[in-house]
Amino acid sequence: MDRFFYDTLADVADGTDWGFVRAVLWLLPTPGLPILLVVDPETAFARKGEYSPEYLSWRLSVYREIFGHVRCPVLMENEGLEDACGELEAAVGRRLGASEVSK
Repeated sequence: MDRFFYDTLADVADGTDWGFVRAVLWLLPTPGLPILLVVDPETAFARKGEYSPEYLSWRLSVYREIFGHVRCPVLMENEGLEDACGELEAAVGRRLGASEVSK
């Protein structure tokens, strides 16, 4: 499963009726570890400058709604690489049923 699947769902979501999104999510397999890295719109805009902070804010709200319908998602705040790696390691460990995943 690739992020582009969720990108496509975000593109077709109209922000009011989530029935289509829920139906597609129900039909297709859920990744073993669906992750949403939450980046504030200003940081995302500063990195690439592709879209306005307003659009990125809307897009983040759409992603949050989509991931609200994903089975067992992991939402990670963008707190830096070390923190993200540690959080990801812990999430993988929980999915594997281990208390810690060795590096």
